[in-house]
Amino acid sequence: MKKLFTFLFIIIFSYALQAQNRAVGEWDGKLNIGSYSLRIVFHITKNNSGIYSATMDSPDQGAFGTLCDKADVHGDSVSLQIFRIRGGFEGVFVNDSTIKGNWKQGDKALPMDLHKYNGIPKIELPKLSSSTHNISGIWEGKLATGIFSLRLAFHIDRQNDKTYSGKMDSPDQGVTGIACDHVIIMDDSVDIEVKPTIGMTGRLNNDTTISGTWNQGGKRLPFAIYKVHEASKIPNRPQTPKPPFKYNSEDVEYDNADKSIHYAGTFTYPKGKGPFPAAILITGSGQQDRDETIFGHKSFAVIADYLSDRGIAVLRVDDRGIGKSTGDVAHATSADFADDVEVGLKYLKNRKEVDAKKMGMIGHSEGGLIASIVAARNPDIDFVIMLAGPGLKGSEILIKQTHDIFISNGVPVDATDAYCLIFRKILEDFMASDDTAMVHKKVFADYDAWSRQQTKETLTALKINTDSTGENKIIHDFMEGFSSPWISYFIKTDPQPFIEKFNCKVLAIDGDKDLQVNADMNLKAIHNALSKSKSPSFETKELPGLNHLFQDCKKCTVEEYQELEETFSPAALELMWKWMEKHVM
Repeated sequence: MKKLFTFLFIIIFSYALQAQNRAVGEWDGKLNIGSYSLRIVFHITKNNSGIYSATMDSPDQGAFGTLCDKADVHGDSVSLQIFRIRGGFEGVFVNDSTIKGNWKQGDKALPMDLHKYNGIPKIELPKLSSSTHNISGIWEGKLATGIFSLRLAFHIDRQNDKTYSGKMDSPDQGVTGIACDHVIIMDDSVDIEVKPTIGMTGRLNNDTTISGTWNQGGKRLPFAIYKVHEASKIPNRPQTPKPPFKYNSEDVEYDNADKSIHYAGTFTYPKGKGPFPAAILITGSGQQDRDETIFGHKSFAVIADYLSDRGIAVLRVDDRGIGKSTGDVAHATSADFADDVEVGLKYLKNRKEVDAKKMGMIGHSEGGLIASIVAARNPDIDFVIMLAGPGLKGSEILIKQTHDIFISNGVPVDATDAYCLIFRKILEDFMASDDTAMVHKKVFADYDAWSRQQTKETLTALKINTDSTGENKIIHDFMEGFSSPWISYFIKTDPQPFIEKFNCKVLAIDGDKDLQVNADMNLKAIHNALSKSKSPSFETKELPGLNHLFQDCKKCTVEEYQELEETFSPAALELMWKWMEKHVM
């Protein structure tokens, strides 16, 4: 799938898109009420569909994360409303950092201006530090982001008595040496800003512990870092190919027909006389680079290396909006990604090294769906290899995925089953209407009714906060997570009608430990659809002991992806090659 549904999974540089809209960010205001004043903070975000959402803090009253029922930005006008208190803020942009307006509640209106705070919220600190403590050294912690945890390390140097500098590593993402915008300590309060709206605020508990929160794009997660002698290293990935190669490797670039999208990738092909059979690789969850890099694992580089060394030309391409590839991502769906693949196939056809009669696709996860869309409307496709590809409608895949991941994380079966009931209901709400306001109302009502029926033990097992703030946050996360064009298309789309139109040879494989795309359910669905197709030859096979990334797993949890050194099972690579040798060469 193009999205891995751990909504809090953090990609360190996701701030880039948010910076393009002036309303998005943290806005501080002071509400003067007679002889005292209240600080009001709004956290405004905007999803890929252009829909705004906001939460409000009232720090002086100890209230944080109150969901705004309405967040509208039209031209220079801003409206942030909280229905249950019959109040909210309305104002007009004076400039990019000031909104002038009024706090309205009931029939009362009080003037209040909002000022954009461009750093990390909650701790307002000057640029210079003032503390007897010295936090120089290496600090590291694990950020729990839902299913995954990410190690983050900070290298902090004291420049003089009043200033610090810092760099951050994210070893699990294969990133080191990210310069921090600032590092400040005031008394025992610590502010580490990596980039605007991204960083840590915390308190120095003792000489070896700083505890607080990780802040990113309006979201906050508990986070603590500890002083260590040495930062964690980037995990070993022994299968990653390294030159010199036994085949030819070229970095290539090309455009779509109207030049609106530019693509960049790597084309590998055997040495010697061609033309050769060729495959284009199609990535899975999330916008990824040409190697489908996940936690330092470069699965597509491994596959391309293995196949090109054995006589197959391979094109792997940066997804649109990643690397050197351009194109709209915010409004794109699997159907748009299928268009991208067709452009890549046309590029391959024009390469003299490629046998145009032996061209096919290898798609991983949602890449299998994309390959199905392309193959259904292109009868000249010679073969398709689906790696953990979907055979069922996206909504069914997500429900099963949620169930299996919850169980693998130790959530009791009865609590998991209870959650899947409301998850299914909410998915049905999203599939039933495109009216955001109507969906929000329905989701709120369904979730509220469901939560009232659950026992305290069930809600505790699911780590659900039962107060209004907790309920609002859950509904907000659902609305934000399921409102993009991509997810709307995905949950509604059944791949079987596409597969039934195949005229090509097919190999569909998956690991029996796959928690994201259940092998048994989806391979059976793919087999049934292929039985109705004109495919001259097809095979579906479940591989023992392999997870969604085709790693030989031990714990077989999603979190283990980053812990395993193996990138792609040698047995799966050999199976693909043997099948191609028989059916394609």
